[in-house]
Amino acid sequence: MRAERGYLFIQITAERVSKITRESGRWDKSEAMFNEETDTPSLGYSFKNIGRTPVTITELSDQLVFLAGDDFPRMTDYSIREMPEEVIIEPDQASAIFGCLLNETFTVGKAVAFQKKEKAFWFYGYIKFLDVFGREHEWRWRFRYRRGDAGFRLVYYQEFPEDIDA
Repeated sequence: MRAERGYLFIQITAERVSKITRESGRWDKSEAMFNEETDTPSLGYSFKNIGRTPVTITELSDQLVFLAGDDFPRMTDYSIREMPEEVIIEPDQASAIFGCLLNETFTVGKAVAFQKKEKAFWFYGYIKFLDVFGREHEWRWRFRYRRGDAGFRLVYYQEFPEDIDA
């Protein structure tokens, strides 16, 4: 069953974070401008089924947050999003593209904090899906984007429970 089941991997297809932080976070901003709002940072992503059989998405959660430092918080809040219309992902195919917005107002001051490496973006979540054998799988992911990176970098990706195929 392990060799035949579906496997999902997340792929970021588009992001507006780098453009917003680059344009709004220039070093020559005055303190008076720091509270001005900018566009909302966002990204688009999809899941690719790299397995041999289809999978059915049953639950999905995603968050984009902006935090001080490079440490991901120990306690994470997950909010379940509305299910997409297309819940089946065929082998060697990608899901529909999902969008995720930053859940807070983004300002010039926050863009400057990103440019000064004081804060980083984190994109995290999970997906639950069924394989063709009726077994449920859960994958959790975590991407980080800090100044100096070439975009969002995958820093954590794990299946739960870990011994699901044992």
